[in-house]
Amino acid sequence: MRTIGKWMLAGLIAGISPASLASTDLEAEYVAAIHSRVLGNWTLPATLKPGSRCEVKVVQLPGGAIASATVTADCEFDEAGKASIEAAVLRAQPLPYRGFESVFQRWMMLKFQAPLR
Repeated sequence: MRTIGKWMLAGLIAGISPASLASTDLEAEYVAAIHSRVLGNWTLPATLKPGSRCEVKVVQLPGGAIASATVTADCEFDEAGKASIEAAVLRAQPLPYRGFESVFQRWMMLKFQAPLR
């Protein structure tokens, strides 16, 4: 799990295990660039329970345009939190693409955990 500022999150790209995710520098840079872009666009709702977790399924197109961003059924965020994280992903588009073409994945799951405060 990566810690960026006060946020903790991990990203899993389709078909790549967490252990192999950082197997190349380029893959690690790609994940970090996506995380940074999404976190920079996320406004944490005051109602979000500390430590709650949520996964967001992201479908993207070559070039980084986002076709969809949907929280999964087991997301622990309240409704405001769910809406805020989906909106953050959409605002983050286009996701990083140039220079990452060889590690690009059409869909990915991003995992978020609210800070413990």
